Amino acid sequence: MEENTDTPIPETDPSQSHSPTRAMLPIKYIVIGIVLLLLGVAGGWYVGSMNAKGDANVMEKQKAEIPKPVVKEVMEDMSDWKEYVNEEYGFKLKYPEHLSIKSELDKEVSWQAFYNAPNYTQESAMVLINSDRVNNAVESIAAGDVITLDSVKRDSIEVMKIDENKDVIFGQKPAKFITFSCGVDCYYHVVAFSTPTASHQLIFGGAGGGLRRTFDQILSTFEFVESSIGKIPVSGRLCYPSHYLPPGNIVAKNTETNEVISQRYVGSENGGESTYKLQLSSGAYNLRYESGAKSKDATEFFAGYYTKCAMNEENCGDGTHELIPVEVKSNPIENINLCDFYYSEEPKF
Repeated sequence: MEENTDTPIPETDPSQSHSPTRAMLPIKYIVIGIVLLLLGVAGGWYVGSMNAKGDANVMEKQKAEIPKPVVKEVMEDMSDWKEYVNEEYGFKLKYPEHLSIKSELDKEVSWQAFYNAPNYTQESAMVLINSDRVNNAVESIAAGDVITLDSVKRDSIEVMKIDENKDVIFGQKPAKFITFSCGVDCYYHVVAFSTPTASHQLIFGGAGGGLRRTFDQILSTFEFVESSIGKIPVSGRLCYPSHYLPPGNIVAKNTETNEVISQRYVGSENGGESTYKLQLSSGAYNLRYESGAKSKDATEFFAGYYTKCAMNEENCGDGTHELIPVEVKSNPIENINLCDFYYSEEPKF
């Protein structure tokens, strides 16, 4: 009888199986939790990036809607340009010599220029219209109405097409910039702006990029200044113990409030006249011409005062160098000559 060499197969306990043990269950759940956490982080990042992109788009849109200056800075020499000052409404600008003032009325000022070319002569004009009706320029042009400009040698200009109509910053204040065509080779550029008591249209006519550039240069010189409405003009001669008048400042000081009003004088060699005019509120003022004072450093100067000596330069003895206060009330004051440079001791200003 042969011996059975097979290895007996052990009997298995039905209660035992190959499923994970209880010790393995927590690991499974930890892995699942980590995966879910990573998915959540990735989803949050995606949503956040989309929101940030949306916010950036909104910011760019808002930034684009902010009015921009009407012109960029023009880097050209304009030192020989003339200056127009509107003291009543409170603004000033410069214009080139070839663009001369044709007429100047209370409500309208017009400039005119001719550009000579080999085969033709081209006319260009600029008009400033002052109106008591606020926003008159913007309303009329936007509605496509007819604008009457007698000083431009045209009975009327019909607005054919609005090429530009945008909000801008002009002289650091909100304004409208409008370009419209009025026919073949006919274009007008308009800046409509307001001052506290009126509205204004600055209109430049003429075709061609060169003329538009000239207008941009003119606009770059525009500044708002203090209005003279409600103020009284005080005027007189300027003197200096030489054959010329140096640049400097014309200064008035209120004797009660010590308020100082200063006006720059460019000097006779730079086109300045031998007279001045200040716009002053009611009160008493001492006046002087600070000859040689620099615009950035006005501490060093040689002053000419309004005194008895200034009233009669042939009689400038002792006791004639005391300041004479100028009483500003309701009527214009003339002959306040700033001519006393002959004192031995500086008058107390």
